[in-house]
Amino acid sequence: AINENHQKLNAQVLVLRVGTRHCALPIEHVDETMRPLPWESIMDGPPYVRGLAIIRSRSVPIVDLAHLMGDPPAASPTRLVTVRVSDSRRVGLLVDEVLGLQDTRLMPSEALPPLLQDAASELVAQLGQLDERLLTILKTGALVPSHTWPEPAGLAEDCE
Repeated sequence: AINENHQKLNAQVLVLRVGTRHCALPIEHVDETMRPLPWESIMDGPPYVRGLAIIRSRSVPIVDLAHLMGDPPAASPTRLVTVRVSDSRRVGLLVDEVLGLQDTRLMPSEALPPLLQDAASELVAQLGQLDERLLTILKTGALVPSHTWPEPAGLAEDCE
């Protein structure tokens, strides 16, 4: 019998390219992908938040995923991926490329080398494997912590 703790679990994810990194989002959290829309900058927002855009009649924070992950801001992202970060909140993620839906093998955290077991930062839900490539699977609910997002006057009810 195979020990359940050492099995590799499969999951369907949306694979993205952000700079030189490949990362993934659980498909159940993805709403849609599109070309980037115009957005309005906001004052005093976190540096990785580019501003607000109107998507499907709602104001949605636009997040530069490269900048959020510690890289320089994306120069010219080509895609916007909207994800659900809670039951009522949506976020638009600027990415360089959407590579598509893939089945990936999730690695149980106890199967990782000790140095990588703590690699699951606030943004990383789990690590996965796609072919020979390591994928960082992001925590969609942690992409924009609610305490860091300012509530512009008149838009608070749309952002929540």
